Amino acid sequence: MSAMSKTFVDSVIVTRKLHVRYLWIDSLCIIQDDPNDWEKEAICMCDVYRNALLTIAATHATDGTVGLFVSRDPLATRPCELPIQHHGISDGEHRPIFACVDKMSYTWAMRVKTSPLHRRAWVFQEQLLSNRTLSFENDSVTWRCQSMRFYEKNPLSQELCVFITERKGKQSSWKGDSRDADAHIAELQSRWITSPISSSNQSLPISVASNRTETEWDSLVLAWARIVEKFTERQLTYISDRLAAIRGVSDALSRSIKYNCIAGIWPVSLYKGLLWCTWQPCRRTGIAPTWSWASVDGEICWPGLWPHHTQRLATILDVKESGTGSRSSGSITLEADVRPGVVGVRDADGSRRIFLAWRPSAYDKAQNWDLDEETEGSAAVTPDVDKLGTPVSTDVELPPPHTPVWFAVIAHGTLHGQNRDRSFIYTLLLQGTGLNSGEFQRIGFASWEEENWKEPLSRSSEAQNVEKHLPMPKKVKVTIV
Repeated sequence: MSAMSKTFVDSVIVTRKLHVRYLWIDSLCIIQDDPNDWEKEAICMCDVYRNALLTIAATHATDGTVGLFVSRDPLATRPCELPIQHHGISDGEHRPIFACVDKMSYTWAMRVKTSPLHRRAWVFQEQLLSNRTLSFENDSVTWRCQSMRFYEKNPLSQELCVFITERKGKQSSWKGDSRDADAHIAELQSRWITSPISSSNQSLPISVASNRTETEWDSLVLAWARIVEKFTERQLTYISDRLAAIRGVSDALSRSIKYNCIAGIWPVSLYKGLLWCTWQPCRRTGIAPTWSWASVDGEICWPGLWPHHTQRLATILDVKESGTGSRSSGSITLEADVRPGVVGVRDADGSRRIFLAWRPSAYDKAQNWDLDEETEGSAAVTPDVDKLGTPVSTDVELPPPHTPVWFAVIAHGTLHGQNRDRSFIYTLLLQGTGLNSGEFQRIGFASWEEENWKEPLSRSSEAQNVEKHLPMPKKVKVTIV
């Protein structure tokens, strides 16, 4: 005990008070300077947390010196009993009424949001996989299991299903709201981990399942997207852990749907898993193929899943993947409509932008486009795509000017608004690798309003006098690595 940090010592005390014999501490049970042991144990985290009786969380602690227990004002935590007489009760008889600060209030949520534990990415899968969590916060103790949520300040606990419903019913929330994360975690647990629903068509090849749409698969893809969004908001000391730190969750989910997660993307309804983007250009992680969100180190969102219904427009022909739980490589071959573009420079600020490109007439008449060779004679058509009303979200910094790029159509979605419905074409922005014919890397994502995709220059006054025509999109086969 004398060799342990304060947080570990306090955890031992709690474990003994609960009359539990064994305690797992990651940093002690995994040999930290042994990559082989770390790799072996990291893939077991799903079983460690799922099968634990209880997980102890030092929510407020910045490091191991802080411990679980803190000095606090008990009057600020203890509910206040009010001696109020009820109507209909005989004279002189009272029933206790308790007043307390609502732990679901804005003030509480903002404090928990910035707590050290909730900023750590590795902890996210621990929250998801743990059946029961006992949290020590800076002013109280909280509890969550698969049926209830309990706060020390409020002697009346809240049913978990009620909490989930209330949070999903909220019309608005702010980025990083821990209550939304908790609700998504609890819902994913009950729907896919603690009470898994077996998926149909379990024997389908991945190349078939990736193009199919099933109700339970759509539910999984949407829930997974929300989890990845919350996960990538958090901090990782080593970006190379981006896949490993969420591997336990995907392992737990794969047991119910009978498919393994591929580089952080589910092979079922795989085309929907490609519709992610970043908030700004990021660095490559080097641990996943470029079509995976794990290939970049920034925060991820999934605009392609915002519509109530998304229709597949590309056909996935082949999926290949290899690697370990922390590092993956692979390719996706698909047949999709593509439109040429080119990297240029915006004169006003000198920044790089994507322009749609004009190609020679022979290019437009060709039965099959050769995406590797047909680059001579291409020219930018102004204005840039951003000014056409289609901002491009780039995964990484754009390549040098005059580099040819391609918009590949993946899906169609309709967003229902109060005044009108808006239809979108979701495209991936691709750049040739220069290594193999027909091989590309993903460098961005763009949501085109359908009218803009069909006639991209029609809404731009700057492009009315453009003499050179834009080629119509054509269906080609591409491989993304």
